[in-house]
Amino acid sequence: MQLCQAYLAYARKASLPDPVMHLLQRSGALQAAHSGRTLFDHLLGTYSLLEDWRQPTAVCLAGLFHSIYGTNAFQRQSLAPDQRPELQAAIGREAEALAWLFCAIDRPGAILQALRKGQADAELAARCDRAGLTRAPLCATSQQIQALAEIETANLIEQGSWGSALRELYCTAIDRPGALSASATAALREGWARQLAEQEVNA
Repeated sequence: MQLCQAYLAYARKASLPDPVMHLLQRSGALQAAHSGRTLFDHLLGTYSLLEDWRQPTAVCLAGLFHSIYGTNAFQRQSLAPDQRPELQAAIGREAEALAWLFCAIDRPGAILQALRKGQADAELAARCDRAGLTRAPLCATSQQIQALAEIETANLIEQGSWGSALRELYCTAIDRPGALSASATAALREGWARQLAEQEVNA
């Protein structure tokens, strides 16, 4: 109980409404492990980055729940698909739709492919289901694609995943100005500069 209260107090500092925090608590995010911490730590960290980048509220809230239904990389389902109406009521339909897309697509490849094509709307490749079967592609608007790219960037930076996905996101942002926000691009540039400096020190 004390642990839950401490987390709730921490989240209130991030100005999260109580219904949102209680849903995270009931989902088990405060106990589930993720990247050496709890899932809650990671979700709140992703949300905080998006807020720092001055993303719209819907994008920040989608980032807060970006893996709540399970993703191709983190398969734990904290909320089941039939609980979508509950999350919609807590964070709004726009934010929930982004969280659902993030969990349903074959990321990061589907996001990168859509960014490179620069289409107004696109079909995003879906991830395989639990039986290993490929699902039908999902339609997304250009605004949703850019929002998903911001969430993916924040998600990977927050957990320190400085690998090929972040490299490709940075290259795409340089090649296609506007693909990512100026703040996300700057965070990638600064992060890669630190990575290169550390590699030189350790060489």
